[in-house]
Amino acid sequence: MRDWLICGVLAGLSITFAGCGERNSLSQPAALKLNDNEAEADADREARRSERLAATGIGTASGPFQPGAAGAVEVALEGFRTGHLELVFDFLPDSYQRDVNGLVHAFAEQTDPELWARIIRLLDRGNQVLRTKKDLLLPMFPPPSDPVQLSESWDDFIRAVDAMTHGRLGNIDEMRSADVRDLLRNDVGRTVRRLMILSLVANPGSPNPLNDLSQVQVDLVEASEVAARVRITPPNQTDVEPTDFVFVEGKWIPKSLAEGWDATLNHARQGIGLWARDANSEEKQRMLAIVTVCERVLDQMLVAETTSQLASAATPLFLQATQLSQRMATPEPPLPAGPAEGVSLLIQRELTEDELTQLLNMIEPLTDDPEREFHLATANGGKTFVSIKPVHDITAFAARLTFGKDPVIDESTRTITLRDVEWK
Repeated sequence: MRDWLICGVLAGLSITFAGCGERNSLSQPAALKLNDNEAEADADREARRSERLAATGIGTASGPFQPGAAGAVEVALEGFRTGHLELVFDFLPDSYQRDVNGLVHAFAEQTDPELWARIIRLLDRGNQVLRTKKDLLLPMFPPPSDPVQLSESWDDFIRAVDAMTHGRLGNIDEMRSADVRDLLRNDVGRTVRRLMILSLVANPGSPNPLNDLSQVQVDLVEASEVAARVRITPPNQTDVEPTDFVFVEGKWIPKSLAEGWDATLNHARQGIGLWARDANSEEKQRMLAIVTVCERVLDQMLVAETTSQLASAATPLFLQATQLSQRMATPEPPLPAGPAEGVSLLIQRELTEDELTQLLNMIEPLTDDPEREFHLATANGGKTFVSIKPVHDITAFAARLTFGKDPVIDESTRTITLRDVEWK
């Protein structure tokens, strides 16, 4: 949890408070409410949405908070829990905030405008899928306890994404002077809060990770005028080592953040250069390839007429999402022969849990490096999806799937479709 919090702060998510040691008094917003003001929403729908917000706790911060470094952690966690990302940005010292604004402005100034426009159009097209294929997508979720609530939460999220893609984020010129805090509070924050609510409504009875944030125990171990140690203990954990904090420009921040800030900025600036209009970096080319695949997939989803067709068309998106999430969660060195690639399996039947386990056990030794094998799998909506890596040669890999019936290979999306599987 300690590293997770620090990474969150690096991402720009926390809150302002003043003073040092036990003399501090936190500047607490008494009533943090969503500031969305959607003119097109009627009063009845807004009232129902307010009830959902009250029930989930999203959008409203609780208190009171401790003073000093411990209070900084508590409010940062509350910012995550409520989806108010601007509060976490406030955690940073003023000069750090200026640095983040400068990075965003530099990104907007240097990034290839056509690439950015394609990414925004991609998000807009994805939102179009959510809007026009709602009747096909909703049956793919567990039966809701309140279908009306799910439907309205779905529409709220679509409106938030639409406002974001057609707002400042969608205009690279406006991004050159945008205020990051305002973006996090409105454009981005509104969308995040709507997504949080939709996730809770669409998965009734599932564990709510937001509840864990409210149960984190934060204790001040020791403090002086310029340094402090805070123990951050997640639920059901003990013996957690304290995190060191330092006092910078009137703010308590993790010591590791202060010591690594310059290196973080330099790394970010180097990364921006990879996306420049005249750059031909591997990262830029990879993103262009991902965008191209996603554009093709979304076009197929837009013409789907059944849930089955929609699920089949979405398979490459599942592959891209799982591969990207793996890179973010478990970075690893490339294979000597080049970067590892993955493939996606689509089986035209929903396997049982035992069948899925057997399938994964059979697939693992067929990858290019079983010791580094990584997979994500799901079975729902009458289909089974498996993303697995490392696999470089999709044709050779398909030939090794002797248990697969009627394999069809799509090299452009790196997808193998099987009518069924047959165990021998």
